[in-house]
Amino acid sequence: MVSAGELLLLAGLVLAVPAKGGFSQTNHLVTAPQTTQFLEIGSNFKATCMIINTTEVTADDLYWKLSETTVSKELYTKLNESAISVTIPVTSGKSQWLFCRAKEEKSSYVYLNPGKFMYGVLLKKGYPPGKPENVSCVAVQEKTTISSTFSCQWATVGRQTSDVPTEYTLNVVVIHSQNYSVSTEGTHAQVDLGDTYPHFMNLEVWVEAHNKLGKIESEHITQDANSFVKTNPPSDIKVISEKDFPTSPLMNWTQPIDKTYGKLKYEIRFCAIGSPNWTYVPKRDIAMDIQSFRLQSLQPYTEYITQVRCQLGDWSDWSDNTTTKTAEDRPTSKPDVWRTIAEVDGKNERRVQFVSMSDPPGKPENVSCVAVQEKTTISSTFSCQWATVGRQTSDVPTEYTLNVVVIHQNYSVSTEGTHAQVDLGDTYPHFMNLEVWVEAHNKLGKIESEHITQDANSFVKTNPPSDIKVISEKDFPTSPLMNWTQPIDKTYGKLKYEIRFCAIGSPNWTYVPKSDIAMDIQSFRLQSLQPYTEYITQVRCQLGDWSDWSDNTTTKTAEDQKLAQAKEENLDMHQVLDQTLLELNNL
Repeated sequence: MVSAGELLLLAGLVLAVPAKGGFSQTNHLVTAPQTTQFLEIGSNFKATCMIINTTEVTADDLYWKLSETTVSKELYTKLNESAISVTIPVTSGKSQWLFCRAKEEKSSYVYLNPGKFMYGVLLKKGYPPGKPENVSCVAVQEKTTISSTFSCQWATVGRQTSDVPTEYTLNVVVIHSQNYSVSTEGTHAQVDLGDTYPHFMNLEVWVEAHNKLGKIESEHITQDANSFVKTNPPSDIKVISEKDFPTSPLMNWTQPIDKTYGKLKYEIRFCAIGSPNWTYVPKRDIAMDIQSFRLQSLQPYTEYITQVRCQLGDWSDWSDNTTTKTAEDRPTSKPDVWRTIAEVDGKNERRVQFVSMSDPPGKPENVSCVAVQEKTTISSTFSCQWATVGRQTSDVPTEYTLNVVVIHQNYSVSTEGTHAQVDLGDTYPHFMNLEVWVEAHNKLGKIESEHITQDANSFVKTNPPSDIKVISEKDFPTSPLMNWTQPIDKTYGKLKYEIRFCAIGSPNWTYVPKSDIAMDIQSFRLQSLQPYTEYITQVRCQLGDWSDWSDNTTTKTAEDQKLAQAKEENLDMHQVLDQTLLELNNL
């Protein structure tokens, strides 16, 4: 039974076709719709074909072709003697022509005029846009002011095809003032907010994703304009050592931007030269809108690196390193001295020389060691570093001796610095215990660091895995298979692995739970990715210390199997058009 809607469609087709001349003289078939259609992959598409101005054929003589494939009659619906419809599933991302045609064997007129009994509509396929995520924006400082160039980036979600590309429009509204927008096919854009940046005014920011199948907006961000500002770091950093405050040097700086633009917060950190760890001043101790701060609880007569950064909206970068040496502290006891007495030749006198001495050596701290991979094996060069504690003078320098014991073999090397290396022989001693310590010694004494006794493999840092391949499989659109080559032979020990991935454009890595990754593997199936989306993947491994991350491996997950079950056509749109034109030219 023909529905009321289909009757209206047929009536519209009849009214749309002129009774004489024009189209009626060249074609006896017409479809609805008649223009190019943009369709969502995974949906169904319905088209209707009607016979006009001829009695040579009836609806029973009509058939549908999708590119070069004849559509099954099970998908046809006969509406009346002069019209049929077809409903087809929309699969794959390839553009196709859907033709309504009449059987040429029906009559000699049809056979001789096939072009008059053919009508087609172009089907372009794609996906509705996904909601943009992780929208972040910034306005940076230029010279002494904030630039009016407002830059944003976001992460894309979902899939798209070349026929139905998604465009993104960045919208910025200076509330009660002006609207700005710019469009792009990428994941970042910028707008110019006029002559000056709108400090102390609210901005509303969002990104709209849109294509031929719809549109969707990101979450709207409504914040004070200053919250998007990233200033330059403070400049002209000076750290002043004062003999009255040997553990509390005074830090001064110049703020990067005038106070009229807003009050700045500050963060300060410092570390002793040679130490791998920063000490951060508690934020609650640092007042806003200051240009000096007295550091606390530093070691006297010690070199420190100091940095500061500030925040109006986003945190600035850290300032360049400022190096200073704290002042000497007042002695807490009588000074230790050397006394040298020498006879003076030819004179009835003695000359006494007193040499001031520094403190006894401090206990070396934070001893860390590593043996790295060279080619396919672990190098026997064993490198260590440590942090120094205390003070010394040029008259009484402190020397450090690195000691490494492998069973009954001792290795040692001395240096005045904070790092050294020893050669452990022809091959690295895998599966044997190493005992490692550093001894600090000078004329006033000696002291040892804590002794580290561990399996030799715990000091090993291999190269990262290589030959990374991420294989997209149509049966697993959300779970591509990841393969790699381990950097070192299994005889050296079992490797642990860590894997992370992120969609291109996303600022955030997703880490695979370590509990899900077995040891000593060379493949892993990722889970819960978005289909038909580009991802960056990295892997690293651990025998003792973690390796560096592998280089980026980029791959695109497969289309969803439910949307790609139909057979791929042998000819694309252009081949079909060429073949159709050839048929018409041969008439």
